Amino acid sequence: RDMEIPGQDLNIQVQAPIYSGNSGGGMFDKNGNLIGICSKFAIRAPNVGFFVSAKTIWKFVENYRSGQH
Repeated sequence: RDMEIPGQDLNIQVQAPIYSGNSGGGMFDKNGNLIGICSKFAIRAPNVGFFVSAKTIWKFVENYRSGQH
């Protein structure tokens, strides 16, 4: 099922290789803070990947817990 949060693009592009083995893993900033979860990669562009931001994930979790899913 697709997550829909009005006004937010769920996929953020990053210039980093994301492979099927690390999809679902964490995306961290230079200080080691979790900024998102790796979600998919571009087959024809090996150094282009996408992740869902941690802020978007927490919003989804909050909505789910409160029954707004």
